[in-house]
Amino acid sequence: MDIEGRSAAASVTGRGADSCVADDRTREAASTTAHRTLPIAPRRPDARRRGPCKVSADDGRRPGRVARLPARLWAWLRAEPTRACLHLFRPNGSYLGPWLCGAEAPEAVARPPGAVYVRFAGLAVTRTLRDADTALEVQRGFLEQLGYRDPRRVQEEGAAVDLGCLIRFYTGKPQPEEQQDRVCLSGSFPIRKGRTQLHKWSERFVSLCGTCLIVASTDGFQGKTQCLPLIGGKVEQVRKRQHCLQFTAAGSQGQTYYVSYNSFAEYLRWLRQASKVVSQRIGSVDLSCCALEELPEHLFYSSDITHLNLRHNMLVNGLNQVHRFTQLQSLNLAHNHLGSFPLTFCNLPSLTELNLSCNDIEEVPPEVCHLISVQSLILDGNHLTCLPKQLSSLQALSYIGLAFNSLRSFPAICTCLPAITRLCLTGNLLSALPLVCLAKLPLLKHVELRMNHLSSLEACSSINLAHVTQLDLREGQLSGDLDLQCMVGLETLRCDRNRLTSLSLVGQTLRTLQASGNQLTVITISSCPTQLSYVDISRNKLESFPCSICESPVLEIVDVSRNELAELPSRLVKGEALRRLYAGHNRLRRLEDSPWGFVLESLDLQHNHLLDLPAGLLHGTLSLRTLNVCANLLETLPVAIYSGQAEGAAEYPALQELLVTGNRLNDKCAMSLAALPHLRQLHLAYNHLATFPASKLAKLTDLEELNLSGNRLHSIPTTIHGCKHLHTLSAHSNAIDVFPEIFHLPEIKFVDLSCNALMELPLPENLPPKLQELDLTGNPRLALDHSALDKLSHIPCLKIDPRDQQPSGGEAHILESVWTCGVAESQGQRKKLCVSSLACPEFGEGGRSALFGVFDGERNVEVPRLMQCTMGDVLWEEIQRSPTTAPEEHICHTFLDTHKKLGTVGQKLGASAVLCHIHWEVYESSLAGMIPRLTLTMGNVGGCVAWLCRAGRVVRLNRHFVLNDCLEERTRLEQLNTIITEDNKVCGVTTHTRLSGCSFLYPSVLPRPHVTSVRLMPEDELLVLGSCALAQYLSPSEAVQAARLVGDPLAAAKRLVTLAQGYGCHENLAVIVVRINPPRFDEDDAVGCCTCEANAVGSGGADPGATAGRAGSSSSGALSELSSEISSEVAGSEVGSEVAGSEVSSEVGSTVSDEQPPLIGIPEVTGPGLTIALPERARCCCLHPSASARSFHRQMSAATFSSAHSDPGRDSSDEEDMSGPLSSQTYPAGQLLEVEVDVHAHIQPELQASTASTSSAVVTAVEKDNGIVFVAPLCQEMQQVTKYDSVVASNWGESGARTVRKLQTCLEVPRSDHAETTSILQRIHNHANLTHGIDSMAMSNGGAAAGQETAVANALGWLGRNGSVVNADHNGSLLEVTVASDAAPVRPKRSAYFVSEPAPALDPDDELIVPPELEEEVKEQMRQYQQQQRIQQYQQQKQELESHEKEHGKSQPGVFDTAL
Repeated sequence: MDIEGRSAAASVTGRGADSCVADDRTREAASTTAHRTLPIAPRRPDARRRGPCKVSADDGRRPGRVARLPARLWAWLRAEPTRACLHLFRPNGSYLGPWLCGAEAPEAVARPPGAVYVRFAGLAVTRTLRDADTALEVQRGFLEQLGYRDPRRVQEEGAAVDLGCLIRFYTGKPQPEEQQDRVCLSGSFPIRKGRTQLHKWSERFVSLCGTCLIVASTDGFQGKTQCLPLIGGKVEQVRKRQHCLQFTAAGSQGQTYYVSYNSFAEYLRWLRQASKVVSQRIGSVDLSCCALEELPEHLFYSSDITHLNLRHNMLVNGLNQVHRFTQLQSLNLAHNHLGSFPLTFCNLPSLTELNLSCNDIEEVPPEVCHLISVQSLILDGNHLTCLPKQLSSLQALSYIGLAFNSLRSFPAICTCLPAITRLCLTGNLLSALPLVCLAKLPLLKHVELRMNHLSSLEACSSINLAHVTQLDLREGQLSGDLDLQCMVGLETLRCDRNRLTSLSLVGQTLRTLQASGNQLTVITISSCPTQLSYVDISRNKLESFPCSICESPVLEIVDVSRNELAELPSRLVKGEALRRLYAGHNRLRRLEDSPWGFVLESLDLQHNHLLDLPAGLLHGTLSLRTLNVCANLLETLPVAIYSGQAEGAAEYPALQELLVTGNRLNDKCAMSLAALPHLRQLHLAYNHLATFPASKLAKLTDLEELNLSGNRLHSIPTTIHGCKHLHTLSAHSNAIDVFPEIFHLPEIKFVDLSCNALMELPLPENLPPKLQELDLTGNPRLALDHSALDKLSHIPCLKIDPRDQQPSGGEAHILESVWTCGVAESQGQRKKLCVSSLACPEFGEGGRSALFGVFDGERNVEVPRLMQCTMGDVLWEEIQRSPTTAPEEHICHTFLDTHKKLGTVGQKLGASAVLCHIHWEVYESSLAGMIPRLTLTMGNVGGCVAWLCRAGRVVRLNRHFVLNDCLEERTRLEQLNTIITEDNKVCGVTTHTRLSGCSFLYPSVLPRPHVTSVRLMPEDELLVLGSCALAQYLSPSEAVQAARLVGDPLAAAKRLVTLAQGYGCHENLAVIVVRINPPRFDEDDAVGCCTCEANAVGSGGADPGATAGRAGSSSSGALSELSSEISSEVAGSEVGSEVAGSEVSSEVGSTVSDEQPPLIGIPEVTGPGLTIALPERARCCCLHPSASARSFHRQMSAATFSSAHSDPGRDSSDEEDMSGPLSSQTYPAGQLLEVEVDVHAHIQPELQASTASTSSAVVTAVEKDNGIVFVAPLCQEMQQVTKYDSVVASNWGESGARTVRKLQTCLEVPRSDHAETTSILQRIHNHANLTHGIDSMAMSNGGAAAGQETAVANALGWLGRNGSVVNADHNGSLLEVTVASDAAPVRPKRSAYFVSEPAPALDPDDELIVPPELEEEVKEQMRQYQQQQRIQQYQQQKQELESHEKEHGKSQPGVFDTAL
């Protein structure tokens, strides 16, 4: 049952407001989906349960959520869009009935007798409305503010019952029992006065209000009344009498009263409230959030009240008697909607502190001059534009708060307040600040001017502001130079997020300097800053570090990241007090080799150009605990040198966290790591590691988190079982084929071995007790039986590949070729996973669309899980409700409806969200009718991101709803006078201005999403969706380029998560990467509403020129895929140094089908010399695929790191002869020529050849003197490769660049006799997909010099040096052509096994690690194994020799088909 169904049921039964939408069963259902093995997909229509009506809103039927409204009233309401309805409730929360408003309204079911009370988001009542008509206006404005624009939709939402969790109307003031207890406890109880037994028990009226216990006669307060002050007194339980309390006033002579209660519940209520009162030492009363309209009469008996808190009430007309509190010193009346400054406060001579924030006050009356004792006056969040002159009478005023008002100039009256020590003008409209005004306030120390429109500080030469110690100028419009040398006593300066270019200060007393987010190039400090301890000058344009800052002897924390520094001064790194240094995202190439600071604890040097680290970095900084050098060019790590004299006295470095992700580290770094025995967190992801010595890993006994992802590892050493404290192991995207021995680790919790080559999973009898997550996705060879799955089912989160990955047929084949997705989530160092993702590649009826979403709850789990479970269903209901509505409206209403469905959970909690819907649209062309196109519609709230990669560039789809990034939202909050706290949080709760949930922050925080639609083009490559933390650590360009390096979307998503964690992210992360391949649909392809060409072959009705033109501009071919890989390799040098590792891991689990698509027709392709018959398939649109055609689809990948996938015609000796990928020395005439084409790519409409003979053919065979040349048109992807010629030349040499250019033109085959030529053409004729597979293919038999094109050969997908690593996709799409020639003898086929190059010498500690008692037995087993290997090798060579003798004498070798 969905949430709406439960909502209606709960309301009919008369449950309270807190149960009207979401109950505990909903949250339990959501929490069970936190650990899932597959992406969650919405239920199909045939399996959906009863929910909202799936018909148009205008069909006259009532949706299920308005079931309370009778059919007669519903019909009247829908007749006119101007009519409205709201639901009324009684004060106790029970449902009263609907109230209708409009012309000729029928008799209302409920007619409110008078005022109507409104409550937002389950909070206390905040407003009182005079009648129901005003309530209807409030409801309509509320819905429009949320984001509902259509009047019909506003009408329907107002009549829905599930709106009660957001806004609810009552005919009387609802006041829960808890609020009543806080205001006043009263009743008639038996009491006894005095401690002796002489007094008898008598019935009296007893009240506990404020700070006193009031005892009166039973007829009320007409008779004698006695008050017992409880401040500093006692309240005790009486053991001799049941349910009895003893109240004693303060002092030795204080009176005592015994009160006996009728029930235990009542006894507990009085005990709880009385204990709070007696525990206070001052007369303080807190009546905030009690929906008070006037002060209770019993409160005035507490004459000792000195502090009264009345914020968040409705005391508009209930403050007339406040002057009766003669001892009142502090009064808080914030958020009471007063509308004006109450004059009754002017009669409180003892008042010293007055808070009137957020009361819509527009002016301060002149009578304020009577508050002569006021020391603190807070008027934040109002609409003040000026201050009265009478304010100068407040000579005792030391603090005045004028933040978030509408002041446009500095209030001159403030200069007449000599006692002012703190002035707050935050969030106003000030454009200039005359410093001379501050000089007139000799006691002024703190000046807060953040979030203004300041563009300049008006100073004069003779001004002296030595008394100002703290200045806050953040988030203004200051530009150019900022000269503050007049403030010689300045201790703290904050000028973040301006546009300053230079800064001048006096450092004599300076302690804190924060100037990040500017354009600073120069910072000048005139005197030595001897007290400076904290400096933040990040995100500027500094090319050199200010030398004056280095002179501080107490400098502890320095943040100089994201600048343009080329080096760090030695005086900085040698600082005696320096504890933390952040210098990432600069241009550092080398570091000082001298000893660093002895107290340095944290060092961040990520995203620089460091080639090595100084040898003394670990030796001189024995206190260093965190080192981050990610995204550099490191090949080795410094070796730690111990300073101890003897072995037992050696001082090991205290390094505990080492982050080296995204470098070029090789296997030699293990020696340096072994010298760091205190390591707890080690990140070595995306380096060049091929092995990790077992002896070195055995020395890291304190290791808790190990990340080896994205390397070239084939196994993890068995000595990992010695890491007894290890709780997280991540080794995805490697070549691991043996499961590591981790099930014996007692603390292991998270294991990620996805995207590897695992073949089996050895399971122990008992799994680790703390194991929470095991990720084995992307291991196509891994097959788990029922017993293994049964044993693994006890793991809370088990992720494995589905058993059947093959599509069921029909449209699923085509859709999966258009988009494929990968999901990655990580808990980080948080105790719970507060992010969730929604990945549904087949969404809606027929699975023609896709839906992807990421939800980030920051600190809560409930909201992301509820959104994950309901958002897909809500979108499907919206589509069915109004199928003709624009997709943008569907996404917008999906966010708003989900916001309502969060119910009571969403009242206090919220989440950021991004939702992307990929769907087909049909648009009308003036030339050709209806043409289908693929559209992406995206909506987001909060900080979740959506980035689209189009032709290598980033298109930001989302809007970042954060105050620092969104000027529009900041302006909106300024109009609302919303309070923004020091840490840039709205009302101190969240940094986001739009969220799903957090209803109690309305109207500052809204659920209205940003929605946009983008037509997907053939240039679009991938879509990245991420949680809030992803954008904080990865820029959009870096994330997109890193994902482009990896073909498999799952491995790409894993890569982004790993990079963010390597860069220092400790938060939850969720990433979805969607690989998209939008098909081309031109206007010439349109025929009515469908682009199918079932009858086009042989009909001759198509335009030959148009068909040939489409074929000539094709972008899908064999070498178009190949060229994109070259581009990926070249672009990879800009993002990270790990290219080879990503090549190995990118295609795991994503090979193509090995079935040939059926042939439909064979058109003619003519050329100047020859005519070739090419096979063709019928072209079908993606909306109506052919049932007989088998399209591109993904299957379980075969072995990725096995010689079984290698070419059986080549071995290691063949590779030694190869000088280049296309060298004539490697492939002379008569030898095997491999032409790489994609034989299973999804056929595009424009790739089909016409039935008529044209001069612009798909493939042209030209007969020349030196052989046959196959010429293909230059496709779009190959044209893009030319852009990277300069990069190719710089990395592979000019020869490599010339080779790439030659590959774009033609394929040249040596001449042979007529029989061989006919054989070549016949093989091409028989191949099914050469029409679109040889689109841009080109090879030449005139290669470059030996050894110059080896890098190009590796990039084109040839076998590696050891013959074991083969790209699965390339291996499965090789077309072999045999060319014979009389000039070259036939070389016999060599043996099919491979001989790898010798492995590097092992460390002596790694040769044999076995217990001494088993050494002899192990040696004997090794001798037996070696003997068996020699026998098998001899037998294999013998068989191959016999086979060679049988085939000797044939004129040409046999043709071998590469395994698909």
